[in-house]
Amino acid sequence: MLGKDFTWTCETFIPPGQDVSAVLFFRNNNTSGYVGFINESCASDKLVPWYTYNCTSESTYTLTIPAEKMTSDEEGSVWQCQHVADGRFKSTQVTLKIGGKNLRLTV
Repeated sequence: MLGKDFTWTCETFIPPGQDVSAVLFFRNNNTSGYVGFINESCASDKLVPWYTYNCTSESTYTLTIPAEKMTSDEEGSVWQCQHVADGRFKSTQVTLKIGGKNLRLTV
């Protein structure tokens, strides 16, 4: 919904041969940041400063687009998350569709 916070959630696991639980979030095939549970605490790197990154557990991570940035510019953006160290472990790509209070469907 335009003007409302929107949160993406990504659940992961530690792949074989790795020792880190962390994910990269991608918007339109560009890295927007990473978040992970490292050294028993949540750590993140914000490449897009207005998104918020959090750990909700040692294997579940979120990226939130704040209400003031949830504009028509986000419409149609394509999102994906993947394990930070092993790109074989990734989500499907999801397209963000935004609703609004005054939208009309014309047939």
